[in-house]
Amino acid sequence: MSRNLKLINIRPKLELAVTSEQSDSEIFQNVVLRPILKLQNKLLVSRFLLDTLTKKSGFESMDDHKKRTYVKDRLKTDKRLQAEYIGLVVGLFTVEEFETYWAYKSDLNKRILSMLSQRIYDQSMSQQNA
Repeated sequence: MSRNLKLINIRPKLELAVTSEQSDSEIFQNVVLRPILKLQNKLLVSRFLLDTLTKKSGFESMDDHKKRTYVKDRLKTDKRLQAEYIGLVVGLFTVEEFETYWAYKSDLNKRILSMLSQRIYDQSMSQQNA
């Protein structure tokens, strides 16, 4: 089995509609990025939460608004953290997906970080409520 086929087969199957009105970036987001983010979810969230402990940020005791702001700010300003997260996603692309990614790199990086920010916030809140 080829690397491409293995990568595609390990991704969760999501039932997301693809329409002709969607941009190439939106289609790529729904077909490629969302399944990879779902596959990597525990790793991505754990990486962030471990970082908050290392930085002694007090993240776990922040209120909802402060948590959301903290997550967004960290992912917006920490270039090293951004690169690490993007690498954890891009590393699971097929060669063809990487070529598409490269054509829309700036937009897709923003989409990755935006979706990741929401995932981290949502999951940190669900862990708090558990």
